[in-house]
Amino acid sequence: MLREAPSWSWASVKGQIFFRRIYDDQALRFVTLLDAPTTLAGEDPMGQVTGGHVRLFGHMCRHSGKDRRPDPTNRTWTGDWYDTEVYQPPELLQRDRYLLPFVSETPLLINDETEWRARSIRGIILESALGDSNTYKRLGTFAHPWGQHRTPKEVFLYPEFADFDLCDFERQIITII
Repeated sequence: MLREAPSWSWASVKGQIFFRRIYDDQALRFVTLLDAPTTLAGEDPMGQVTGGHVRLFGHMCRHSGKDRRPDPTNRTWTGDWYDTEVYQPPELLQRDRYLLPFVSETPLLINDETEWRARSIRGIILESALGDSNTYKRLGTFAHPWGQHRTPKEVFLYPEFADFDLCDFERQIITII
């Protein structure tokens, strides 16, 4: 019997897998892992899982619905990446989707240290699952410019975290299946 991997697992991705490690020792982290129980398919603790979930404590916001999928010919580090190679028409992006930020990297100086690149905020894209208000399925990942060094175009394209206050943001328990 062929089963689909849990959406939070890298094994559920139906496209290229890319792991980007964050080396920033001043990175800000926005989620706390509460638990991650799984059901194994067999005896191998590193083997296939048949079920499970991840419970996190973090801040979520509604996705703006803007189509920010990067042009595959342009190697950019900002945008929304979905875990499927199948083309999704822009109207599908208008469904209820949410952004769960995990981490933010510090701003960088570029162009011979005369211009700043905005801080980036990274996380996962979710949609409601099972009709439960706190249960979600992962659809992909995002990396958005964030903070005071954003350009006017970046402010327009990535409005979700414009008012994100690091010192005072609401958190909730989020279950991802």
